[in-house]
Amino acid sequence: MTALSMKYLSGFVVALLLMGGGFVSCDDPYANSVDYAELEAGEKELRELFYNSVKDTIAAVETIDRMETEGWVAFIMEEGSDDPIQVGRRVSFRYNYSTVFMNVEDGDTTAVAVIQYSNYNSPELVEYTVGALSNTQSEVFQGVDLAMRHMNLYGKAYIIMAHSLAQEDYYPWVAEIEVVSTQLD
Repeated sequence: MTALSMKYLSGFVVALLLMGGGFVSCDDPYANSVDYAELEAGEKELRELFYNSVKDTIAAVETIDRMETEGWVAFIMEEGSDDPIQVGRRVSFRYNYSTVFMNVEDGDTTAVAVIQYSNYNSPELVEYTVGALSNTQSEVFQGVDLAMRHMNLYGKAYIIMAHSLAQEDYYPWVAEIEVVSTQLD
């Protein structure tokens, strides 16, 4: 076999391999089948279902509702001291983070929050600078940071937030937080 024939044969084999790989990927039933708009709509519907099921049961002294504009609502359950949390100041807090799931039982559909992460039984607090989140601060959800700006030292809040303000997993999230310390003037 001549060098020219080898060159054409090698090119033909490479072309077959590339085309074969294309055929395999075209046979993938999951290729290009994720409808992100549908996932967003499902998450929003579940978040609204959960919100409507708990909004009248939470004893709040104040409610900050940014659900339509920013994707979160905070029920301030305890106001705390007269020392407000300020953007740019260090704050420490405890949390329970829960994922909201659909519960279908006996034909009845409800939304339930299941705790995923908590530091209430840990001596470690989360400490961060309000309004200055970084990618390394995985324990601070953006929705928590937004709600924190409306709280005071020793305050407690119950926050319902869109996935985009939490874990980016297309499930709504809930945070129960308690401010333990903050940097004062």
